[in-house]
Order: sequence, then structure tokens, then C-alpha cells
Amino acid sequence: EFRRVLFRSRFFIIWTRPDARVAALDVHVLRWLRAQGYDAPRQTPQSGKRYAELERVFLVKADRRRITPHALDATVWSSGSRYDQQKSFNLVSNLIHSDQ
Repeated sequence: EFRRVLFRSRFFIIWTRPDARVAALDVHVLRWLRAQGYDAPRQTPQSGKRYAELERVFLVKADRRRITPHALDATVWSSGSRYDQQKSFNLVSNLIHSDQ
């Protein structure tokens, strides 16, 4: 329950206040952090302490790119969504053409 409240509040803030210094640690952001070499879970962290640690990492990544956390979140989400869509397309395409 704590995880949902924390995530939802961060999500609301980041998308209604684009200059806010928060991170919404969804599956796309966590996947991106893992790809960056961080030990991020597959789901939003249960622990407030772990959430804060990963949020700090995300904020530093945004700062180093000289963009807002909102902009980085949007970029990561967009990239993650395209990846998921491409995976789904490939799976469907493979299933359709498997008999040929």
C-alpha cells in the first residue's frame, strides 16, 4: 500500500508540476536504471528508504543531462513503450509467420 501511495503521489506531481524534483519509479524507469547498471527492482520499491535512494540516482541522471526529471521520465517512458510495442509486434509477427 505504501508503495502505491508514494508512486501515485510522485506520478501526479511530476506530470502536473514539470519542474518538480521527484521521480515516479515505474517499470520503465526501473528497467532503464537496471540498464544503466543499478540494482533496481522490477517493481516500485516497497521501502521508502530504497525508493529515496533510487530517486536520488534518477535525479542525478537528469541533472547530468541538464534536463528536468519530468523530461527524463518522458524520454524513458517513451523509449520503454516503443521497446514494449516492438517486442509485442515481433512476437505477433513471429506467430503469424511461423507456419510459412
